[in-house]
Amino acid sequence: WAIFSLYIWGTSKIFLNIMCNYLLILITLYKAAINNCLLSCKQQCNRERH
Repeated sequence: WAIFSLYIWGTSKIFLNIMCNYLLILITLYKAAINNCLLSCKQQCNRERH
């Protein structure tokens, strides 16, 4: 019983670590996409002004 619960606890910890890493990667990609979008919008505005 104790071994079984320890096993579940260990795997859930690993699962949580994977989920956290996955979320961090997603957030990083999301930020990069927003930055790229803002940059291209600024470039477009600058082109239209000139």
